[in-house]
Amino acid sequence: MEQFFTTIYYYTSGMYGENLDNYLYDTVPGYYHVGLVMVVVTVLASVLFYYLFKPVRRQNFLWFVTAGFAAAINFLYALYYTVTPLINNEVDDNNSWSVLDCTFFSFSNAIWSFVFFVGVALIIKWWSACKYVPFRKF
Repeated sequence: MEQFFTTIYYYTSGMYGENLDNYLYDTVPGYYHVGLVMVVVTVLASVLFYYLFKPVRRQNFLWFVTAGFAAAINFLYALYYTVTPLINNEVDDNNSWSVLDCTFFSFSNAIWSFVFFVGVALIIKWWSACKYVPFRKF
């Protein structure tokens, strides 16, 4: 599973610095922790939308709000996960990264969260009352 998350974050690793990438890959299984939280939060948000909320009006709007909410939670978690070692001085000065790198990694995590939200929505929407949200019947 760790290899899966390392692979997907590789595609967006150009958004943040190499030092942060090396830290998340080598020092701790950071990609695994952040990726696992991303998948769990995204699946929970999607299940909540399709099976608990079952919106009647403004379905597409609420779908995007739910996807944005999941992306925002994942953004904040990734930001917390990468800024905490900087604040606690747990990183060597020569391997340090900036808060801007942390922010762009968080954006990367939010992007992957939205991609996973769409993927989970395509899988579980068929057994819900909102089958045609956000994709209309052709």
